Amino acid sequence: MNGIIQNLIISSIKRNERSNMAEAETREQENDIADLSETVTNKLTTLFKGGGMKVGDFVTEPEQSAFANLMERHLSQEQMEFNDYRAFSSSIAELLARKLNTAQAINAKDGFLITYFYSQDVGEEDNVENIYFLCVVFLHRIDGTDINDEDLTFESIERINLDSLNLGAKVCLNDWIDNEERPISFKLGKGTGDVRRYFQTFLGCDEPVNCKIDTQSLKDAITETCNRLERNSEQIHNLCDSAKNYCLERLNTLGEDKVNLEALSRHLFPEEEDSEIFLHVAHEEYRLSDSIGIDKTVLRTFSRIQVQTEHYKISFNASQLNQTIEFDRENRSLKFNNLPQSIIDDVQKFQPNTTNTDN
Repeated sequence: MNGIIQNLIISSIKRNERSNMAEAETREQENDIADLSETVTNKLTTLFKGGGMKVGDFVTEPEQSAFANLMERHLSQEQMEFNDYRAFSSSIAELLARKLNTAQAINAKDGFLITYFYSQDVGEEDNVENIYFLCVVFLHRIDGTDINDEDLTFESIERINLDSLNLGAKVCLNDWIDNEERPISFKLGKGTGDVRRYFQTFLGCDEPVNCKIDTQSLKDAITETCNRLERNSEQIHNLCDSAKNYCLERLNTLGEDKVNLEALSRHLFPEEEDSEIFLHVAHEEYRLSDSIGIDKTVLRTFSRIQVQTEHYKISFNASQLNQTIEFDRENRSLKFNNLPQSIIDDVQKFQPNTTNTDN
């Protein structure tokens, strides 16, 4: 579902020809949302998807990031709107310009910073929630070719490309306000040169690593995708088992320390549309970066269902659901069939004799 843009403004970050210092210049007024074509609006509100996405948290030590401070200063959390969006965006552009004037960033190309705020309705008809996102996208001009209409000759042009994201970040403001983990989705494209090294510093965010949680989230993302695609229990088991084998091969055979989510999505869901659904679920709902560390202990549970409480431990192959193990949804209970005789014998030892006897 596409979103509705509330505010948008474009800033130019250009290097001074004499000093080579980056300087930010922001429009005096916000860009008129009504002037945006439906195509541009759709691109901007669906730009953060696909491969290469990372997730992160704002740093708080030794102090909170300047980017987060600016959001706190300008965002009215009750109304979910920005106070003086032009001033806020101008401060963001100046912050990026300062970062591009430090260390090796002075070699980074200049460009345009698009800062926009949009909302999106999520959920079913009876339970719709408004989700709000703040996005910053940094664009370079790229060389292109066009044909002159008058003399029908080729001519060189410079343009920007909104068809794919190379350098940008999206903050889920709902999650940020609620202090949820990983409210930031960002991408640092390899083709963006020296600026990519400093864009993450500009955001003031880091990429947390928790292999156990990420591996469990990966399993949950696979099963959730299967449920949306209406796959049956056997298909879910087979895909989870396939994911486990894929990850083990990358870790044990190829010696990799992380698994690429986009490559895994193509392996599990060859259909492009299904693969996109999986990536959306993994990135947006389970907050997984494109490359994740894998915990082998959790990975072993991909094809098994197991739980341990104070009183019992259960573990079985998921493939046995509706086979030797039946799940009663109404009574929320499991029934085990074809039990080995050894277990039957052990259980009977602890069962009292219930046979009625005459006095």
